[in-house]
Amino acid sequence: MFSACPVHCCPPQVRSVDMDGLMQNPEHPTGRLFRTIDSKSLRDTRVLLDDSESNAVKIEDTYAFIDQNPHPRLWRLLAESSLAKLDLDVADKAFVRCQVWFCSAICC
Repeated sequence: MFSACPVHCCPPQVRSVDMDGLMQNPEHPTGRLFRTIDSKSLRDTRVLLDDSESNAVKIEDTYAFIDQNPHPRLWRLLAESSLAKLDLDVADKAFVRCQVWFCSAICC
């Protein structure tokens, strides 16, 4: 257990610093004092995308989940995953939703 203080919040992730460790050696902080914590929606999206690769979950279900929990980073994960599977229809829709217009034009 450690005392963490958020230093950067950019949903769907939070970056925090271990204040106990920092106070023990404030002159020489290390990178181990910083932690990046994924939000639940980011973790769930990654699980759904992994499951869709094994055909346990349909990509449309993942699309619906992200539509209920929208964030550009989640849309980008879906777009890249769909593009890798050559599902250009879903990739196009997801790139548009994450506002990457140049990729959407390529996919059309």
